[in-house]
Amino acid sequence: MAALVGEIQTHPGIWTAFFIVLLCFSTYLKTSLSSFVATKYGSDPPTVPYWIPFLGSAIPFVKDTAGFLSRVKTKYGANTPVRIILGPAQAYLVSAPEHFDTLLKAGRNLSPKPGIAVTMENMFGTPASAAKIYKADTSGIAPSALPGSNVEPQNRVFYLQHAAAHKYLSGQALRAMTDRFMDFLARDMAGDTSITEEWTEGPDLFTFFQKQVFGAATRALFGPWLLRLNSSFTEDFWKYVDETPTLLKGLPRFMAPGAYAVRDRVLDGLKKWHKHASEQSDYSVNLPEAPEWDEFWGSKYLKIRQQNGRAMDSMTDVAMAAEDLALLVAQAHMADTRSANANAIVTAAWFLIEIYSDPSLLPRVEAHVKGAQLPRGADTRELICFDIDKLCKSPLLQSIYAETLRLRVALLINRTPVHSDFVLGGWRFRKGRMIAMSTFTAGTNEAVWNTGSKGDHHPLEEFWADRFLVPVKTPGDREKHRVGDGHVRREFSTTGLSGAWIPYGGGPFMCPGRHFAKQEMIGSFALFFSYFEVELLPGQDGKICTPSPNMKFFGLGALPPKDKVPYRVRRRRNTSSPSLYSLPL
Repeated sequence: MAALVGEIQTHPGIWTAFFIVLLCFSTYLKTSLSSFVATKYGSDPPTVPYWIPFLGSAIPFVKDTAGFLSRVKTKYGANTPVRIILGPAQAYLVSAPEHFDTLLKAGRNLSPKPGIAVTMENMFGTPASAAKIYKADTSGIAPSALPGSNVEPQNRVFYLQHAAAHKYLSGQALRAMTDRFMDFLARDMAGDTSITEEWTEGPDLFTFFQKQVFGAATRALFGPWLLRLNSSFTEDFWKYVDETPTLLKGLPRFMAPGAYAVRDRVLDGLKKWHKHASEQSDYSVNLPEAPEWDEFWGSKYLKIRQQNGRAMDSMTDVAMAAEDLALLVAQAHMADTRSANANAIVTAAWFLIEIYSDPSLLPRVEAHVKGAQLPRGADTRELICFDIDKLCKSPLLQSIYAETLRLRVALLINRTPVHSDFVLGGWRFRKGRMIAMSTFTAGTNEAVWNTGSKGDHHPLEEFWADRFLVPVKTPGDREKHRVGDGHVRREFSTTGLSGAWIPYGGGPFMCPGRHFAKQEMIGSFALFFSYFEVELLPGQDGKICTPSPNMKFFGLGALPPKDKVPYRVRRRRNTSSPSLYSLPL
């Protein structure tokens, strides 16, 4: 014993290690006991036990968010919300679909505003001086400000964004935007001289498709000059998207210099475009001659965003660029308060990959695509066009679309009680603490979802194109309709999935760009399929398989593929029109 004491005295680091272990163990024991008591007898959600004082569950949450949420759900069950400690912050985690539905439809006390303010500052680069606009807006999203709010009309950022999105991302404005997107994409595909009628191999179908669609989608929404003025913008943008998980953590610049540098380049490109567009075209939408779209600003939606933003206090050039970067990312990569381009493009790529991964699905899809194609003229170089309404009402294509979003979107939707505590299912959620809901958790709840019949089982972890198809029934006797060959007719349905299928959020803050996102996803696939033949190639292991999603992006929206998807492609006959490629508009 004396020798052991002497050894400890000689090496004081042993004492330090001993006390650290003791502190961590006692912390875990204390928080575990507290969690057990709260689960059995408390009204506040139990706190997830943790080992490290102050940090709480921050390390496992950040390191593996999906795994952490799965372990919590397994331990506590779907019906018990929990509180998680994330360093200086606290949040609640809810897992039950019925709770999701209530939270998303809840009234004025719940708001995503606190989460949006943090995201704008950390991920999109809004300066702190301008971020206060988001933090200070207590007026809500209705035309009339909430009682007690004293926010100036021009500073009602959430209402102004909400109103503009709903006006210009629906109805005739939506139709015009979709028509532009389909026209631009068809021109690009018809004129792409790099794709011939001979097979050409490529390393990654996701990257190939992503580049095809991003240019057309960006021009349809922002006009052509954003990409014309910035030759490396597309490359820089996707590098930035890859860094968004790092930026969202709010690390200081010296700890993530590459992430900040590429974000700066993208913001500089947007500022350059804003300056050029302002010099060439008035962004006022109140002018009698203001068109719905022009080549400098693109959609009228971008003009009204510029008009509203420039009227706000402290909204600098950088802050305006950050606003449009948020729109680009939502479009490309899915917040429930904004439009939809990187997110729609990533999920559209999954739509494509899932179909080409299943040889039995391809001929079924082909019939629906060809059935919605409009007749081409005698000149075979004419662009391929579709009845977009008919295309997007196809039961099979809608089911593939919905299944893609169920399985490939992992968004952490948040709501915060802003006026008073919020009570749900007997549990009390304290004012000012964020409540998080995982769309991935909602989309993989076995108690809610259809997994097929006993002899045709489809686990929720796998893609099943028919998951949203149900037999058509008559209103009266509810007997199944049958077509001529005796097969049961089926229709697309999300009945019974309230609070379970929520890739766009829900309630008053549901993503207003969801309609464009759906048309962008299904329409881009239809054009791609019509212009090109594609075959997936075996990977290094000699097998053709669907890639895994990249869980680094868990919580941010669409999950890009983790692995490359080797492929070969050739042009379908009589679909080449080089003269149409890269026309000015």
